[in-house]
Amino acid sequence: MRSDYSSQSEYLPVVNGILYANGVVQRYTIQTDRNGRRLECHPSPSDDQNETVETKAYINDALEWSDRNVEFFIGEGSYGGDGFILAECVSTKKMLWLISFDNANPFVKVSRHDNLLLAENNCGEEWAVAMHDMENVSLSIVKQSVYW
Repeated sequence: MRSDYSSQSEYLPVVNGILYANGVVQRYTIQTDRNGRRLECHPSPSDDQNETVETKAYINDALEWSDRNVEFFIGEGSYGGDGFILAECVSTKKMLWLISFDNANPFVKVSRHDNLLLAENNCGEEWAVAMHDMENVSLSIVKQSVYW
């Protein structure tokens, strides 16, 4: 899968998971039950999608993490329910990883708490990205929306 995206890209892929700079994709599904939504990881090869769907990208917020030389961009795509979180190296302007989902809802606010990047969508749901290092991140929903 193509992985040369950046904050300057007009379009971003919808991968329903995490796309790393080396082209590897870690897929997730969003499960909904009476307790709300949760993410389940499904390891899969990076080439399991023959056709990549791209969406026009609109950045809603950004946050620089200077001690890691990383800037994070969050936003939405043109399909309505899609949202993304993009990590980019400040010095090279190259993508480190991209989180995108077709049903995450647009991310509108980004913040940092210790080693967690927190992204809130327009429904008040908060997603956490735990950064063990920039090549190994994990994803979870830590605050549920009242709408689910």
